[in-house]
Order: sequence, then C-alpha cells, then structure tokens
Amino acid sequence: MPNIEMWGFGPVNSELRFFNALADGVYSAIQKQLNKEPFKDDFVITMVPSFCFSGEQVKKPFVRVCSSGQAHTGRIIQILEQIQKDEGIKFDIEIQPLECFIPAEK
Repeated sequence: MPNIEMWGFGPVNSELRFFNALADGVYSAIQKQLNKEPFKDDFVITMVPSFCFSGEQVKKPFVRVCSSGQAHTGRIIQILEQIQKDEGIKFDIEIQPLECFIPAEK
C-alpha cells in the first residue's frame, strides 16, 4: 500500500485542507492523478501539518513515498514530478521502502 506523506506544506484546517492554496493544489493533484491508476484502491495520502526549513531558513517541503509494493514507486515518482511542473511548486521527493505491510482486518 503506497503511503504518500506530505511534509512541510504548512498547517491544515478542520476540513483537512491546507491553508496554503498552492499546497492544497498539490494535494488535490496527487489525489486526482493517483485515482486514475490501477492501484487507486491501495494508496493513502498523509497530510503532516508542518514546516520544514534548510539550515539557511529556506522552506523545504517534501513528499515521502512509503511503499511495500515497489512496483508502483516509479509511477508515483513520475506523477509527482509532473505535478511539480503543472503546479509550479518545487518539493523534494523521498522514497522509503517498507519491509512489509500488515493491513487491519476488514
């Protein structure tokens, strides 16, 4: 199950939307694009209300992809890179492979 974590994009409101319109656009674009993929029923997006800064106090938002099924990772990276171009925002992409995923009982 791919987990797409959004770090450093700022706080979220009570409707779980980012206050920053550009960050909210990134979230919406990720959701829209991943819902077109064969693994659409398997991904989750985690919005981490935070700010990330470099040592020079430059904002450094990033998206972390955690996945036990590495087959999807390459496609997710392509989607994220296209979103950066389309939305006009730069963010780092971090890949964190998971050893295993144990789903909750259904």
